[in-house]
Amino acid sequence: IKLYFINEIQLYFCAYCLKVYQNHLCMEIFKNAVIFYTIFNFCYSIAIAQTPENFLGDFLLKMANIKSGELVYSVKNKPFFKKDTIEANVHLAFVNLNNTDSFLLKAEITDRTILIYDFQRFFRADIKRKILTVEASNWDEVYKSINHYNYIPITSQGKNLLNYTSTAKLRTKDTTVNNISYKLLHLYKAFSDEDTAFKNLNFYYFLNKDNWVPEKYIFTIEGFGNLQYVELNLFSAKFNHLKEKRFKQVLQNRINDLSVNYAVKQSFSSPDLNKNLLDTGMQAPYFTLQKFGGDSCYFQAKTSELYLLDFWYISCYPCQLAIPHLQKLYMRYAKNGLEVAAIDIYERDTAFLPDLIKRKKITYPIALNGKAVANQFGVKTYPTIFLVDSEGKIIYRSIGFSEAEMSKIETIIKKTLKIEN
Repeated sequence: IKLYFINEIQLYFCAYCLKVYQNHLCMEIFKNAVIFYTIFNFCYSIAIAQTPENFLGDFLLKMANIKSGELVYSVKNKPFFKKDTIEANVHLAFVNLNNTDSFLLKAEITDRTILIYDFQRFFRADIKRKILTVEASNWDEVYKSINHYNYIPITSQGKNLLNYTSTAKLRTKDTTVNNISYKLLHLYKAFSDEDTAFKNLNFYYFLNKDNWVPEKYIFTIEGFGNLQYVELNLFSAKFNHLKEKRFKQVLQNRINDLSVNYAVKQSFSSPDLNKNLLDTGMQAPYFTLQKFGGDSCYFQAKTSELYLLDFWYISCYPCQLAIPHLQKLYMRYAKNGLEVAAIDIYERDTAFLPDLIKRKKITYPIALNGKAVANQFGVKTYPTIFLVDSEGKIIYRSIGFSEAEMSKIETIIKKTLKIEN
């Protein structure tokens, strides 16, 4: 509305100036008016450009124009539930593929790993052990697996920023580090206790004022008394100088060299993480796990009308978002024959469960150390939810979390248990 209003003022102001000029009333008035209009427009454009939202838009637009690059940088990564910080130096080269979201990539992590993606295969070379792993893959899976070593946040992680801007706060400020002037782009979000067990999510981009390149990138998130921390510091960068055809040949030469000098340990034929996931109509395997609180958690057919099995782990953010919905389903339909079991795949989570159960008011059973059972079901993505009927047959499965998906699950529960609205 503000932009439209200002543009209307500009339009009428120009018309007025033109009318004055055409009538030859006063050339001085016209000259002064044009000067005023120019100054007004300049000052207004500066004010608009300096708002955090417009600054973010300009930043992402400039980064989208980066089609190739060669970077040298350091990485510090402190994962959840680990005391030590992983440190490494990385030499990364990448080329965008035909203006898509995919990249050809070669990353050499000093004395540790060589990563190559040629659009069809993902190569991981263990330098110390001289082992080369090859698997068919797509860019999304490659990006997830190298995320904490990857400086393609310069182009790709703009999606992360945009995903959070509707619920998080954005601010910018000028800052100086080692006598270099930066524009700091800071996105932050404080989670409420009702939302998740996480809190204080932060993205920091230190943008060089001369070229907009983020020379330092920091990501932090707190939860469960732990901190996950990632920091990337750029040493050198060169952009838009690599060509796709030539870079493909460079990758192929490196692959050939690794194939000769390294032992090929594995080869996968499918890029799909969920290729072994049990599907609708299949029989669910029976299992027995220890339940939090000491009892055993059994799953076998004909003991309940309908089962909801939720495979999750405590530091999984989408898993956290699903908890209130699962609790509501359990409270509403347990009396109609719905049995809910949340299968936590990590034994390490046990220490954090009492606080989570209390804060989220969870009353459905939580089964512990369920990684082996998750493997039986073919689960590799979390959360994954199965609805299983009284005969042990899977009638629905859901991967990931969304409000719409939870509504669909409730609809299927009501239909299966013959519950009318």
